[in-house]
Amino acid sequence: MTGGSSLDWGGLYEDTRKYLGISEGEPVPVAELRLQAEALGYFGGDLPEGHPKKDHERKQFAGELRRQTELVRTGDGVKPAESDSAATPTAAGSDEATPEPDGEKSAVEERAREAFRVAIEYFHGQLDRTIRPHTDDGDYPDRPTTAREYFTDVRGWDDETLAANQLGYAPAGSGLLDRMIQEGFDRETLIATGLFNDRLDPLWKGRYVLPYFDGDGEPVYAIARTTGTKGGGAAGYDGHPRDHLAGKYAKVRHTDDRVPFEEPIWGEHTLEDGEPVIVAEGIADAITAHERGYSVLSPVAKEFKRKHFGPLLDVLAAHDVPTVYVIADNDPVGFGEVSEYDGDADRIRDAVTIPPTAPGIGGALRTASYLEDHDVTVRVAMPPAQLGTKADLDEYLQDWAETPAALIRSARPPEAFAGYEAATRQTRDRAATGDADWDDNKNDDGDAGGGYRSALWELDLGDLLNASQGDRGKNPLGHVGDSENYFVIREGESGDLVARDYKRDVVYNALTYLLVDASERSVTSPEGHLSDRDVWVAWKQARDRGDLKSGDAVPYRALLHIVRARDLCDEHRIPDSTDDSLPAAAYNAALEYVEETVGDPGREPVEPGSRNHPDEVDPTTLELTLDAEVAWRAARTVTPDDLDEDAERELSLPTSDGSWVCPVTGDVVDIVRAVALEERLIEQGDERLVDGVYDEAYRIARNRYGAPLPQYVSQATATDNWNVIQGLFRS
Repeated sequence: MTGGSSLDWGGLYEDTRKYLGISEGEPVPVAELRLQAEALGYFGGDLPEGHPKKDHERKQFAGELRRQTELVRTGDGVKPAESDSAATPTAAGSDEATPEPDGEKSAVEERAREAFRVAIEYFHGQLDRTIRPHTDDGDYPDRPTTAREYFTDVRGWDDETLAANQLGYAPAGSGLLDRMIQEGFDRETLIATGLFNDRLDPLWKGRYVLPYFDGDGEPVYAIARTTGTKGGGAAGYDGHPRDHLAGKYAKVRHTDDRVPFEEPIWGEHTLEDGEPVIVAEGIADAITAHERGYSVLSPVAKEFKRKHFGPLLDVLAAHDVPTVYVIADNDPVGFGEVSEYDGDADRIRDAVTIPPTAPGIGGALRTASYLEDHDVTVRVAMPPAQLGTKADLDEYLQDWAETPAALIRSARPPEAFAGYEAATRQTRDRAATGDADWDDNKNDDGDAGGGYRSALWELDLGDLLNASQGDRGKNPLGHVGDSENYFVIREGESGDLVARDYKRDVVYNALTYLLVDASERSVTSPEGHLSDRDVWVAWKQARDRGDLKSGDAVPYRALLHIVRARDLCDEHRIPDSTDDSLPAAAYNAALEYVEETVGDPGREPVEPGSRNHPDEVDPTTLELTLDAEVAWRAARTVTPDDLDEDAERELSLPTSDGSWVCPVTGDVVDIVRAVALEERLIEQGDERLVDGVYDEAYRIARNRYGAPLPQYVSQATATDNWNVIQGLFRS
């Protein structure tokens, strides 16, 4: 009997179930189903092993399994279709809803997750595969000849830990692709794993693989470490010769919108209800601590990104964690950058900015500060290290102590550390300003009440370049000179990864890198404040490159630029702040432009009136408004002749044709900007009125300069003083 469509799937299930002693209707593992088929004479029957027909029918098995209808897939294997009510078609005339397109998306994601599970199993199965460049005939005969040897002899983990964490090795050949095809996965699914490029070349070639698991123990992500110490096999690196990736650690292609995986938190599967938790800086630290009997969580990067704090708090609450111990790497401040600088010796001091805290303790204190702000009991500790050297939790447990108990006993509140104020200043400033969008350029991308937020602000150079802290090489934006290690990835002040180009003496963060990549800024001069145009260009470039997924919300500041650049409404109706709304027609027209040039803008169009779009009335006739646009229109209509002659103060600004003129720029300004200039709240008329400056200038114009403006009350003030506002409306 041969494989393919002639298989008796129902009979095969029953035979496998009975052999394994599984209850009727319960799922059986696919691997066991395949072994049972082999035992029953499928796949070429008595043909000799290695016969082409036998191999062909084995490869067909997974594909046929997907196409047959007698059995259905579950997370644990396959079972009869009739036992799965979810697989039963809805009867005609039924009240049950028909499947939504989201169901199709879920099916694609489930196939990708299943393929990812298979890939992790494959990598784990390569632990004992010989790494040829590490043999006597290879370039690195002193290195471990198998991944198992690396994990056990170098990392110090036992075989039980290797099995429990499904640690593995990604060979340099086509073995992964062959296995996935053998399992019947199609091209779309392979790309969706994030482990292949569009040519179906494996992303990782000759790397050690470390998976991440969800709370159910299912693999949901992985990183791959170079076999060397610097990166792949390119010039200046020392990894496997066929490893084309530069970074010491490589990630799954999670920024590709076809890949349903996100950077997770490692260790949810290690948690025990009511037990304390260690937060470790890296996955190696976490695995070692867990091997010693502790519950551990760890970010993919050096510290948790903002998007991870919500899930982190949820996990801690779900497991009733009483105390969190954040264990920081004990690393020196700035030593790594100075030691290999290859420029002029007398310019090192100018080229290097030493941060106020070392990266390890800085990140730990920021994480601890956030947790404390959300009522989590948290303590911070650092392993000991000799002066000028580095020590992490993994090294501490391998070389100093059997358990982290002594470290935990030495842990202190984060405020007890000398670098706390410097390390957490930006985090605390962010909290004080309402947690507005924040990045290294101090961008404020509030959304005028729309609730949208772009992942652009979460990107760092690790995401764009698939790089890790300490990686160094040539500048991908443009190479100069003979040195090949002058472009250094390091941790920025906010904890995100940035890069310093020591030859050009400049620093790039994710947004400025995107701007240079888009030819918007010079490779020699990337730094500087972000304009609205810059935000648009950076977001568009990130979408075009695949760094942001399709449907990521276009930043509001980008829309402000589009409205101005394409003249979609009168200039005086374009807000000065991202706290306030664009007119509906301009907003919708800008979204249409984004859709035409980039694709899904990630925002819905609005109806006139739904976003502070009032009927056209004379705003100066109103006594009070909560509507920012009404206040702007009122300010635009006031002329010098409208001011009360008996007002407390008098404007001294020059006028022309019935309007005030900025004495610095010569631009025509409205009453609010005129007052802001008069009161020296701004230096020139084209400055953005932010951080309450507009509200203050508006109030002064009305109360002291006699401008016929309605009283304007911001939404925040109205919320805090609603009883007063109601009284004003009634009076």
